Formats: sequence, C-alpha cells, structure tokens
Amino acid sequence: LQFISNRSINHLISGNQEMLEDFHVKSDFNELKENMSILESRLKGLVISGYIRDTEYLRPELQNINHTLELLDKNRFNSNVHPYLKELKELIAEKILFNRQVLDTLRFRGKPAAELMINSHKGAQLAAAINNDIIRISELHRAKLTTLIESADNSGRKAKAIGTLMAIT
Repeated sequence: LQFISNRSINHLISGNQEMLEDFHVKSDFNELKENMSILESRLKGLVISGYIRDTEYLRPELQNINHTLELLDKNRFNSNVHPYLKELKELIAEKILFNRQVLDTLRFRGKPAAELMINSHKGAQLAAAINNDIIRISELHRAKLTTLIESADNSGRKAKAIGTLMAIT
C-alpha cells in the first residue's frame, strides 16, 4: 500500500510540475503577442512620422521577440505542437523581414512608398497568421492541461484513498 501511495503522490507532484510549465508557456505566448504588437506599433509610428534615425531603431523589440522565442524553445511540447511552432517561427521571421523592408523603403524611397507597403495589408495578414498559430498552439496546450489536471485529480484521489485505508488498518 505504501508503494502505491508513494507512486500516486509522485504522479500528482509530477502532474503539478507539468501544469506549471504549461502556465509558463501561456505567459510566453502572451508576451510574444504583446512584443509583436509593440513592434507593429513602433513601425507604423516611424512610417507616420516619416523619420528614421538609424537601421537599428527596432532592435529592442526584435531582441524581446527573439528572447521570447528562446524561452518557448526551452519548453517541452507534444509532438502535435511542433509543426505549428515551426510555422509560427517562420511567420515571425517573415514578418520581421517585411518590417525591415518597410524601414528600408522609408529610408531610401520615402514615406509615401512605405505607406503603400503598410497599406498592402501583407503585414496585417502575417500578424493574423501569427496570432492564429498562437491560438492553435494554446488550444493544444489547454487540452494537455485539462488531461494533466484530470490525471492529477485521479492520483490525488488514489493517494487519499490509500492513506485512508492505511489509517484504518
């Protein structure tokens, strides 16, 4: 009985640790969405003002995005998440390239040409695709989290029942 009780408690602890990891993943995705929005806002602000100081103007935003992607890389994902995560990274790289192209256009061809690029909606389409991938991955994590909670509940009930049985005998 002691062995079964210990195994149930260890399973409960392990499930709780996995749930904590999943909460960190959700936080990382929220941070990624926020950083992408900040990048987009700063880019549009530059184009509206028509002024760009240097080629590294968006560097802090890009560093924040890359840092968040590194945090996501450190998480353990189910195999069904990997294709969406790969696609997400590709879309982010494409969005960053597009933003750099807009900045280059602003610098070398002027504000009207950069505004035309923004009004082409390519950037908005990329942002929507990025958000869709984040939502898809979040839904997969929510399903995993639900499974973990159910498993932890079952382990807790088993440990409680075994503890009760041990107390009685």
